[in-house]
Order: sequence, then C-alpha cells, then structure tokens
Amino acid sequence: PFGVWSDGDYVYLGDHNAGVRAFIFDGSTFTEVGSYTGGYLAHGLWGDDDYIYVADNNGILALTFDGTTFTQVDRFTIGSFVNDLWGYGQYIYGAYQSQGVVALSFDGSTFTQEGIIDTPGSAVHVWGDGQYVYISDGPTLRAYNFDGSTFTLLDTYAVAGGSGHLWGDSNYIYMDEGSGSGGLHALSFDGTSFTFIDKLNSGQGAVWVDGTYIYTNVTNQFSAITFDGTTLTQEQSITVSNAPRQVWGDGQYIYTAAGNGLFAYSGFECLFADVPGDQIIEWAGASDTATEEKITASDATAGARYGDWLDLNGRYALVGAFDDLDRGAAYLNNSVTGAEIRKFTASDGAVGDSYGASVAFDGN
Repeated sequence: PFGVWSDGDYVYLGDHNAGVRAFIFDGSTFTEVGSYTGGYLAHGLWGDDDYIYVADNNGILALTFDGTTFTQVDRFTIGSFVNDLWGYGQYIYGAYQSQGVVALSFDGSTFTQEGIIDTPGSAVHVWGDGQYVYISDGPTLRAYNFDGSTFTLLDTYAVAGGSGHLWGDSNYIYMDEGSGSGGLHALSFDGTSFTFIDKLNSGQGAVWVDGTYIYTNVTNQFSAITFDGTTLTQEQSITVSNAPRQVWGDGQYIYTAAGNGLFAYSGFECLFADVPGDQIIEWAGASDTATEEKITASDATAGARYGDWLDLNGRYALVGAFDDLDRGAAYLNNSVTGAEIRKFTASDGAVGDSYGASVAFDGN
C-alpha cells in the first residue's frame, strides 16, 4: 500500500496493483466493503466531501463511492507516474515523476488543467497552506505562488539527503529528509524566504499534522512529535517494521499506509490492523481524563466577536469571528488541546462582510 485517506465514514487505501480499496473501521477491525482497479496502479489519495482523487501510474482519477461501488467520474492523463496529490479550495495539485506539478480544477464531471510547472528534479511530494504551494523535487524544497494559471517560484531550500514527504500547519512546514541520515525538518516561510528552525534526526517517512502532533517515522518508530516553535520533541512512538508511506486522520483515528498493510491509531493507543488482520496492540500513554481547554485566536483583535458562533466535530472546533478586522474570519482548532490549525478569510473580503457570522461542519 502507498496511500490512505478517510472521509470519516470509509478509509480508502491506494494499494498499488490491487487498486483503490474501501474499508470500514469499527475501532478494532478493518472490513473491506469495496474496491476499484480500472487497470491503474493506485498510489497517493486525497478527497473532499464528494470525490476521491487517486494518483496513479499515468494520471489522476476522480471516483465516487456509495458504500459498495466505486464509479470513475473522470481521469486526467499526464503520461507519467503521479507520486503524490493534494488539494485546497478549487485546485488539485499532482506531483508527477517526469518532473513537475500540475494544477487541476474539477467541476464534478471533468478535470481541467489550469497550470503546470516543470521542476529541475523529479517532483515527489506536494502540499500547500492555501496561500503557497510547496514542492519536494529531490534535492530541493520549493515554494511557489499559484494565481490560477501560473506558478511563480518564491524560494528554495536545499536538503542534503533529498526533500521528501511534507505537511504543515498555519505557521510551519514539516518535511522529512528523503535519504541519507534522514531527519524531520521544521521550517517557516514568510512569503519570501524559508527559515530553518530545527531538525529531529533519523526521521524518514510520511508526514501528517493534526494541529497538536506531527506524525512521522523516526528510526523505525511511528511517532507523535510536538513542536513549540523552537524544538521538535518526540513524545510517543511505537516500533513498526515498515515506515508509513502516507498518513491521514479523520478526527477520530489516524491511519497509515505502509509496505506491509493498513494501520489505525487512536491517540497514543495503536489499533493495529494489518490488511487483512485484526490484531490489537496497546500503545501506552493515552488518557481518558476529560479536560477543559480555552481556545483563543493567535492574532486576536479587540471587537472581533471571536466565538460568537462555534461548531464541534470530533477533535476539531470551528470558531467564527465575524468582525475580525471589520471583515470577519473563521478559525479551525483542535478541540482537545485548543491548538489553532488554520485561519480562514475571504480572498475578496470587504468591510462589513461579516465572514464567519455562522460556521458549521458539513458531514465529517
């Protein structure tokens, strides 16, 4: 297996020759409920409320799943192996092996290419924060702006062992060093320049962030790592035989796709379910003690009306601040720790818009 993504109802696995597989996870056991091959090799996965997007050996697929059957809606052919994909807002970005990233839009029936960038090295991974697009292309991490048609290079960060998987939050970018001694890098980017902050040695594998922890592999241990803005700290870990190739969480469980199967984690308890097994392994450190957390905006301003509207969905809290800077905003927080994950504003915001006057999660 190479890729994993969940919509909260089903867990989707990109299982190479076996295609895309759908599972239900009940807290201890995976049950397969559907699969789709289409003659493609499935790798990275990502999705939204309506579609599952699949990086395959020659393009990107858009699928739907009704609980039993996958249906292919469209396929964008690139002519090269797509290593990774990620989406934000109206664009889906695919990192393809012949050395570039393509930006696509999808209207529910057809993919449309909106932009493309050829990178000097083979594009391996892609991620963005809604403002910038970050691309790992072998020896270099690159930051781009994408305006809907054109990619503009803003800065590069050289990595001795090669840039690898990456993810981030509203403040930092986390990237694993793809080879050599490895290591998890913590960086910031101010729109002009990367700044290196810290490195946790021997980190190598997929990276995913839930607003509280950074999940990645550290010396054959799948680990939960914290970052306080200065130092990366390995908090908990469990020994694994294969490093995760993709990590994803749905607010309740964290899933990893590794060379030897599909795994589910809950907090610091590992619910191990190697496909198709159902062995349970305890990962000590979890606490069921209820706690109360105060959530505040990282950039709080007087009169923003932060918290006038709130919605909760498992581990996430969506908070409205409809008078922030007289335009309004919304904030996504970890409901367990209170940590801020992302701030949302309207790209064309104007005074009096009251953006965030009402907020709600749609499904999972």
